[in-house]
Amino acid sequence: MEIYNQSTHQVTEFIIIGFPGLQDHDLLLFVFFLTVYLVTLTGNMLILIATRTSHKLHTPMYFFLANLSVLDILYTTTTLPKMLSKLLLSDKTISFTGCFLQMYFFLSLQTVECLILAVMAYDRYVAICDPLRYNSKMTKQVYILFAATAWLLGFVFPSPTVILALWLPYCGPNTVNHCLCDHSSVLKLACTNTIVNNMLGLSIALAVLLIPCILILVSYVKILTSVLKIASGEGRRKAFSTCVSHLIVVSIFFLSACFTYISYRIPSVTMDFRIMCVVLYAVLTPMLNPIIYCLRNKVSHCIVQLLWHLRKKRMEIYNQSTHQVTEFIVIGFPGLQDHDLLLFFFFLTVYLVTLTGNMLILIAVRISHKLHTPMYFFLANLSVLDILYTTTTLPKMLSKLLLSDKTISFTGCFLQMYFFLSLGTVECFILAVMAYDRYVAICDPLRYNSKMTKQVYILFAATAWLLGFVFPSPAVILALWLPYCGPNTVNHCLCDHSSVLKLACTNTIVNNMLGLSIALAVLLIPCIIILVSYVKILTSVLKIASGEGRRKAFSTRVSHLIVVSIFFLSACFTYISYRIPSVTMDFRIMCVVLYAVLTPMLNPIIYCLRNKEIRDAINK
Repeated sequence: MEIYNQSTHQVTEFIIIGFPGLQDHDLLLFVFFLTVYLVTLTGNMLILIATRTSHKLHTPMYFFLANLSVLDILYTTTTLPKMLSKLLLSDKTISFTGCFLQMYFFLSLQTVECLILAVMAYDRYVAICDPLRYNSKMTKQVYILFAATAWLLGFVFPSPTVILALWLPYCGPNTVNHCLCDHSSVLKLACTNTIVNNMLGLSIALAVLLIPCILILVSYVKILTSVLKIASGEGRRKAFSTCVSHLIVVSIFFLSACFTYISYRIPSVTMDFRIMCVVLYAVLTPMLNPIIYCLRNKVSHCIVQLLWHLRKKRMEIYNQSTHQVTEFIVIGFPGLQDHDLLLFFFFLTVYLVTLTGNMLILIAVRISHKLHTPMYFFLANLSVLDILYTTTTLPKMLSKLLLSDKTISFTGCFLQMYFFLSLGTVECFILAVMAYDRYVAICDPLRYNSKMTKQVYILFAATAWLLGFVFPSPAVILALWLPYCGPNTVNHCLCDHSSVLKLACTNTIVNNMLGLSIALAVLLIPCIIILVSYVKILTSVLKIASGEGRRKAFSTRVSHLIVVSIFFLSACFTYISYRIPSVTMDFRIMCVVLYAVLTPMLNPIIYCLRNKEIRDAINK
């Protein structure tokens, strides 16, 4: 500590670089890691629910698998939330205490995972090599003791390493060249000799990796020997199939972890490769574990049985009733029932203007080489979206208004619901990507062409479409599985999720909570991206010296700001209004019409009025 005492200050926070080779693709990485995190949480939660509710899975093997799922949730939560914050908000700082807490929990949970995987290998060894004594050897007390020991040792082993690293003086610099508070990367910032820390860290890492590896290797050598002694090929296949999932998980985890620790002792290995190895075993493995175990084991069958059981329980009410609804009656506009013809002409005009305006933009972007840029590529995507979005609702609405055809089939209703929610979600993400595109164009113009290459902006758009069609799926599927015994009157102008749920003859609190959670995620994530982008744009624009320069820079974003404001404000008002009983249905429907019908019509008008390049292309 002598150097520290002589220095002027002690580091109070660290700056985490992230991914040195991918600094220009923060938004893409944010979407990737957010998807990985959500899949990890969902997959591991499903395994926990399945092992908790299915009596078939109340065995040592699945008890350890449940422990592995808890571990994977905690392991990713130690790193990913901070990583996502850094990628989205450029928040690269982490407090001194926060850094060492992350380091401790990261190393501890990693150690627990190594030991749990070793215990699982021993469990398979006993089950295959000594099946007659399996139940007497692997009693409840024994396997709980094994798991508890793994957790205890996991949190004890890394303690000396972290404590000694914490005691070192850190006088600056404070930049961690990694995506997290990695032990080796943080040690490089200490302003004293760290050879003891490095040797201790390496010794503990070798012990944590080698001891479980040896246990796993010995277990599988004995398993292989026993399996090869089985006479029938079918018997050998069946015995070994119970270990395949575990072998795949062990291979991915230990190989990537070993490569990481070895790479720190080879100076020629790049930091990008080391970070890639860390991401593989610390981020991707927790996501792959539930997928591998579900594909290879009866966990998937139990999850399906669980979902089917929930469906069966909900259908009990239907079985007691006289009929199941085969069609719905969509009321339309409760406060304007006497003005169907007027509404028909209004919505027909809106539909024709929407189709014409968006088709003109698509043609202009296609034929004009000046418009072959990321900004107009996203605008073309928005036009395709607006055509599909209105076509999902307006033709049926027009049929109802003109022909008084208020009925829609059960299947047709849920298809409309799915495409309406999916296309709305895609629009949210496309608007967010457009905001990011303008942020790069204004805040980093010299690197715009290198950042927003054709591959990058196509990938952004493809990701927006993919996420858009994935996000609403759980809400629609769960709603589809509910029993609908009557009445069948949807008090709305379309098959709205909340309005249809009210017709289910069972408790829908889970559906409502899931729908609200997905809606909040779909609205808040793009909103945050847009808000952060525009705060940075505003900051950059205000730094421009000339008033003309500021006006010109900001004018390129006015169109997008108007579209975003109309769409998100009306969508937010709609979802909030369902939680306020005093809000009338007419107001809710008006909000839906604003963002689902009028916004697609206004988009091409706003962009054409505000954008000279599009006007010139259309005039030609």
